[in-house]
Amino acid sequence: MEQLGRYRLLEELGSGGFAVVYKAESVGEDRARVAIKCLHANLTHEDPGFLESLREEARICSLIHHHNVVRVYELAYEFDVRGEPQY
Repeated sequence: MEQLGRYRLLEELGSGGFAVVYKAESVGEDRARVAIKCLHANLTHEDPGFLESLREEARICSLIHHHNVVRVYELAYEFDVRGEPQY
């Protein structure tokens, strides 16, 4: 499969109205397994307020540390073929 930043995408786990979720692993020594949520580009390109809400949600979620809650490590983007950021 393809690589996204410092992660190798292993398989698609699911998709919905907001995003596609992939099982991935970090490239390098640790090869940590993670889930990566790739938002549909139209959400961030067409609604400037959405990106600010996304950043605030990621910030708040990264503060939660509980064994029953998925941990947020980072909010990042890669540029797509048109040069637009893909979150």
